[in-house]
Amino acid sequence: MTGIAKQTDLCRVCGNAPVSSKEHLPPKRAGNRGKMRIAFIDAAAPTTEAEVRERVTQNGFWVPRLCARCNSFVGGEYVEAYGQFVDQFGQSGRLEESSGRIFVVLEGIHPSRVLKQAFVMFLAAAPWSPHPKWQPLRDYVLDPTSPLPQDAPSVYAYMNVSGFGRVIPACGIVEFATHKVLCVAEVSWPPVGLVFSYQDDERLDQMADLSRWGQMGPSDQLDATIALPQLEVTSHFPLAFGTSEEILEEERRRLPAYLFHVPPGSHSPTDIGVLLARHRPT
Repeated sequence: MTGIAKQTDLCRVCGNAPVSSKEHLPPKRAGNRGKMRIAFIDAAAPTTEAEVRERVTQNGFWVPRLCARCNSFVGGEYVEAYGQFVDQFGQSGRLEESSGRIFVVLEGIHPSRVLKQAFVMFLAAAPWSPHPKWQPLRDYVLDPTSPLPQDAPSVYAYMNVSGFGRVIPACGIVEFATHKVLCVAEVSWPPVGLVFSYQDDERLDQMADLSRWGQMGPSDQLDATIALPQLEVTSHFPLAFGTSEEILEEERRRLPAYLFHVPPGSHSPTDIGVLLARHRPT
């Protein structure tokens, strides 16, 4: 993958070994493969404002964030379980509600493994070494039997009905009109969108809260029907859905400011946010 600075810091999962392996966000098993167009906000651009730049990759979207040992560990049962979840998410029969939400039927999935893979993605999306408060999340990922820590962010799912994916590292949103402060992250690739949030928000209420899966065991299986909103991803920023006009109207109503941690000299697309799409030659 050209143009993305190689990270030389420590693995986002174990925190001990140097980064030596690439992590696909989301996994290739979930459809993140092939030629991809990446539009990212380059905070390191030599201008007074961040620029949106584009790159094309040949093998999906990935970031150098893990050591080889951790990549091998999480790349087995976790990735397979997450891939099965995504397959059923997109292929199961479903009925539309009058509210616009849809029912997704899940059969025989391993919810604990799905959620652990979700938090691998949460940690790998960060362009900086995880905050000390995330150590329990790393322990949770590394121990297949460990339950989700009580202070972990909640995980919400929505149906991504757009042709775009989106990867947002943990960031802050300050809304001047509502006096609300949120800390969120997002990993979305059609058809599955995941939002990680430390606070409640009405935009999350319509999504499916998967956090309870974190209390299930690694061998537990689940049959369930979940109701989800159908949301369109078109913007780089978290919790921004719909057409450009709809997003602009929402920004006028909320007056948001986005706070990101950007390491000095970093040129990683996940510094602020990345919008992904299948590459189609012009």
